[in-house]
Amino acid sequence: MLKFLCVFLTITYSPLCRGRDDDVQFIADNNHDFDVLIFTQVWPVTGCISWMEQGHHHTCTLPSPKEIWTIHGVWPTRFGTIGPGFCNRSATFDVDTLRPFEDQLKQFWINIHKGTPLEDLWKHEWLKHGTCAAQLEELNNENKYFGQGLSWLQQYSMSSILQKGGILPDKSHTLISIHKAVVSALNKNPSIHCIYDQHRDEVFLDEIRICFDKSLTLVDCDGVVDESEVLIDYPGGKVITNCDLSKPILYPSVVPPSHRPEQRNTEWKFPFVNLYKLIEMIKWATL
Repeated sequence: MLKFLCVFLTITYSPLCRGRDDDVQFIADNNHDFDVLIFTQVWPVTGCISWMEQGHHHTCTLPSPKEIWTIHGVWPTRFGTIGPGFCNRSATFDVDTLRPFEDQLKQFWINIHKGTPLEDLWKHEWLKHGTCAAQLEELNNENKYFGQGLSWLQQYSMSSILQKGGILPDKSHTLISIHKAVVSALNKNPSIHCIYDQHRDEVFLDEIRICFDKSLTLVDCDGVVDESEVLIDYPGGKVITNCDLSKPILYPSVVPPSHRPEQRNTEWKFPFVNLYKLIEMIKWATL
């Protein structure tokens, strides 16, 4: 299924991925410049739903306490694209350098894919994104890169920001209300991402991304719109998103029973008219 999707995407969105046998590969160019750093926080419950839907036997390890937003990554990004990535192909990852704050990483930069090595996510994020961020002195080794992510989470936690704005788990919210809650706290434009269950016609809040310039100053994310996102104007503002403006967005504190392994008997469906939504599922495996 993934191979078919990537072949289709290669035709329509060739900068994103290409198929070679059964592999999905990030196409990196030789331009390692970037404009902003995207700090991405993920709602682990939605991440778990996405992971379980990608494989019948997939299960998750959720953080404790469970109702916290965790870190997906710190991504150097050029405006209008999803790169650069893998800027140093000879780089290695040494998990031992992270021992001083490994307990924090286990809680706040968690690999929810149960049964996979604990450090898989950290290794991937460092080799793909950290090696590009390393051109900045403040992020030029593993300790600095992961330490900065933890520092930003403490300072800009979506758990606190959304709660202050009245966006609470186990309720549905509008895209605009979520956007306003973040802008009210940060006075900067974020990027808001959802995943879609087309079979059940449900939308889940997945990630919220905020942006920093190369001096590590918080800035608007307006320039980072890519193929999977749209810029929507509404009275009083504009929101960068792949979410559906017309649908309520679910924000569950637990994986809904209908999405648990013992209850799944259908695959999610992605009509071509909603192609940009499909891309987000591909990105989950590669970002």
